[in-house]
Amino acid sequence: DQNQLHYYDLKSKKDYTIYQINDAGWLSWSPDNQKIVYDQGLGGKRTLKIVDIGTGEIQTLTTLWEFGFCESWAPDWSPDGEWIAFNTCQGELYIIAPNGKKLSKIRTANEVYNPRWSIDGNWILLLNDGKLLAARKDGQDLIFLGDQPKRWGPFSIGSIH
Repeated sequence: DQNQLHYYDLKSKKDYTIYQINDAGWLSWSPDNQKIVYDQGLGGKRTLKIVDIGTGEIQTLTTLWEFGFCESWAPDWSPDGEWIAFNTCQGELYIIAPNGKKLSKIRTANEVYNPRWSIDGNWILLLNDGKLLAARKDGQDLIFLGDQPKRWGPFSIGSIH
């Protein structure tokens, strides 16, 4: 089926499908490779969920009602495993603890999307109106890094010093 979440085990060379997950979109592995955070849903109704790869248990992380019936999407797990960054359809950047607590709005800006953590975990990189920006994880020091590297795709970048 289309849009099911798969993972491939390099040791066993097997492709595994997590059958109960349909319409999965953006995803990010936990640093310990035991869980995946992903957005699920279509048509402006995406929410964030976490699946435990070992047990198949699914945890709902966000709902539409938390953001004024606005979707949440493009999650990215911090390198230390303490936070998940994501954006909403209202152009807001949030972080949340993997247990669903400590939800915190980091930035509000027009068209914020695709947040990604820097390798050192001190910055959140994001796209905004065709520009690549970085903000500290507390939302301070928003800086311009350059033009958007690739339209509509995930990106990675090393530590910012």
